[in-house]
Amino acid sequence: MMFTENDIRKYIPLIIDTYSELFGEKYRNIITMRLNSLQYFIYDNITDAPNIEGFESYYDYLLNCKQKELSTKSPELAETEYENYKATLEPYRMSMLEKHELKENIYNEKSEKFLEKSYSELPFKIKFLMYKNHQTMQSFLGSIDVLEEQSNIEFFSSSYDKVLEDPNENENTKESIKNFRMRYFSSLGAPINPYTDCYEDVIKKRKIKKLIPSKEIIEKIINLRKNMLNEAKKEYYYTQYDLEKYPSYIENDRFNSICNNRLCIASSVNFNYTNFDSTLYFTVRYGEYGILDYVLLHELCHVIETGIFNNSLITGFAIGSSKNGTENNPYDNKYTIYERLNENITDIFAIDALGILRNKGIYMLEDENTIKGIDEIKNSNTSQITKNLLRPFVKKYREQIIRARITGNNTKLLDIIGKENFEELNDAINKLDYLIYLEGIYSIEFINEKSSNVNIVECYNQLQRVEKIYTNMDNYKNNIEQINENTYNSEYNHLSDDMEIE
Repeated sequence: MMFTENDIRKYIPLIIDTYSELFGEKYRNIITMRLNSLQYFIYDNITDAPNIEGFESYYDYLLNCKQKELSTKSPELAETEYENYKATLEPYRMSMLEKHELKENIYNEKSEKFLEKSYSELPFKIKFLMYKNHQTMQSFLGSIDVLEEQSNIEFFSSSYDKVLEDPNENENTKESIKNFRMRYFSSLGAPINPYTDCYEDVIKKRKIKKLIPSKEIIEKIINLRKNMLNEAKKEYYYTQYDLEKYPSYIENDRFNSICNNRLCIASSVNFNYTNFDSTLYFTVRYGEYGILDYVLLHELCHVIETGIFNNSLITGFAIGSSKNGTENNPYDNKYTIYERLNENITDIFAIDALGILRNKGIYMLEDENTIKGIDEIKNSNTSQITKNLLRPFVKKYREQIIRARITGNNTKLLDIIGKENFEELNDAINKLDYLIYLEGIYSIEFINEKSSNVNIVECYNQLQRVEKIYTNMDNYKNNIEQINENTYNSEYNHLSDDMEIE
């Protein structure tokens, strides 16, 4: 394991200072209390998609960084220093090899059981065609990692039938399903060319239809694979982390977090909503090399912004969240309604905190030769487009935003900008965030009102919408200030009248 709990804990006092400087000294006690009470679960990411091991590829990243660092030195000196550096990483490499061997043994055993049980479920005709075409069960399924990959046969499930029948479904997704089905037919020796023949024509043939197993058999194979994969993961991870020592609800949370490659803060609250605790799940994920200080600061910002307010566990702008749950993002239901706005603003604060540390020459989990520049971080987690769009909002209403996010009390923020304007901003960010990732837009230069792509035009419309929302916020603020001033003058004049001596 390249990082331990102590590797993070030793920087907590420094991070408390940094966020106290960023948010204001008046919040130091809250920041200190929340960060010092944080619990940790640091784990090795050994099964990271896309088939590249998290810590293994990080090991390679560190070696590449060292090579670049030494590139200006003489070949003899560079080689000596490189070998010395490589030696310091050797314990981690050996640990990875041991974990790989353990994982491989467990997965191979479960894979064999899955193949054996799946074969027993197949009808005789398909078994005969497999034999005739010299197909093993694995080659018939068409997958290399039989537990972690969907096999060709799974693409005949009812759920994929619905995708093909849905007129609103993406055409590329449909074509992918058809391709897997054609490969399945080809594996059984059907007289077709899976790369050139038309699926719609092939599927009409009576002899082809007879090659498709029943939906019940397909579902059994799908469930067998999922169950065997879960068993393999449990056996491997329980061996690594002794998860059974935890209470059942924590045990399950730990296991699911590792399986889903989570790097996050998990917070739980007691029944009476009088106390809560937060746990940091931390690992090295594929593609996050060189930005680990930023990732850590982002997650610890979530810790600072998590608290109890009005019998609700609040994280950032979780307006309306309570014991009854939260509403989903209308454009992408894998997120809650305020989640993307929260993430954007948390990213902004984390980048600012990182800037404070780097200006002081401070590096935590990665040294100066392995870090990426702040410009390279700007598209991490959330788009730089939405972050830049929110910068004026954060700058103008900074005091109220910080207060709302740390205390959970949004009243002053909403009183000054208007709840309707806030909801409008949140909706615009949700829609823009969804469209940006849908279209793969990484720079505002690609957003054009005259584009032939309707989604890009809609992105442009949302940018204009946000500018209008900011104008509405300013107008609301000015109106409120005018009303308050008029109220004050009226009360003052009335008081002056009462004080006059007749």
